[in-house]
Amino acid sequence: MSTRPMIKANNELIDKIDKSNSWKHFKKTKPLWAKKLEEDTTVKTQEGEQSYNEGNYLCKGPTDDIWGQEEESLFKKYDITNGINSEGRQKYLPKPDTSDVMAAQIDHESSIDHPEWGTFHGNSGDYLVKSYENNDIEFPMDAGIVKKEIFEGTYEKI
Repeated sequence: MSTRPMIKANNELIDKIDKSNSWKHFKKTKPLWAKKLEEDTTVKTQEGEQSYNEGNYLCKGPTDDIWGQEEESLFKKYDITNGINSEGRQKYLPKPDTSDVMAAQIDHESSIDHPEWGTFHGNSGDYLVKSYENNDIEFPMDAGIVKKEIFEGTYEKI
């Protein structure tokens, strides 16, 4: 993930969380289920309509949220298991050394822009999340908003 300065419009939200000392350490502990795409596909994700190319993986999280990932990204963060579900999706477990994040619960409606994934919109109770490796970076590029139900169904506090 990039460590270049984040889009300036995001600084106000991150600065508020920094000043309130709200960042907490969490670890992704729940599996995901993924299937390699055999053709280009467009799906509705929490960020809106997203298009994914043949060869990418369509992933489904523990709260039935859907998103796509490139093979390299999936295998970098997850270990494959022997499990296959009734939808033909393979079970993947988060790798222990890549599943840590810093997160803070947001107390109001918010938006944050990500240079690759677009605008994340959040409601009161949702979480602002950044990778643990970017903990020291004041305004990291990798921050995004995760819906409360998805975050709490996927991560555990350390």
